[in-house]
Amino acid sequence: MNRVIRVSFYFAVLFAFICMGCEKPNPYGIETHYVEGQVTLDGKPIEDAVVSFVPKTPGAGEDASGRSKANGSYKLSSLRGLPESGAMEGEYVITVYKNEKVDLAVPQKTLDGEAITFEMKNIMPPDYKNPAKSPLKATVVRGKNKINIEVKSK
Repeated sequence: MNRVIRVSFYFAVLFAFICMGCEKPNPYGIETHYVEGQVTLDGKPIEDAVVSFVPKTPGAGEDASGRSKANGSYKLSSLRGLPESGAMEGEYVITVYKNEKVDLAVPQKTLDGEAITFEMKNIMPPDYKNPAKSPLKATVVRGKNKINIEVKSK
């Protein structure tokens, strides 16, 4: 009896170690693939740019997006996926935009007192924000994907 308990214990420990290497299933039932890369403007890394992958064919997948860090690196998350889980397999149009504060607007009265608002301006070329006009395209395949994005100002 003692030997049976010991063997069962070892099988339980072995099973736990095997499962630790398993990927976490997506609770939303979609299969995504890891996507990372770097976004640059005229060869220079762009911080805080919003990168979006929009399915090339409407209805064939779903959007995925990420925000770039100081070195221009980004990681995608699908709208119904886990954070930084990537995008669904398929062909995409890529959009990129980055808003910056342009000017301090006149303070506005609110119920809580005064609020200072800022005028925001997209500093990227306008075509890159529009999926119908963006020249950027990519294909996400199974597994890990590294997709660098080069935005050109002219």
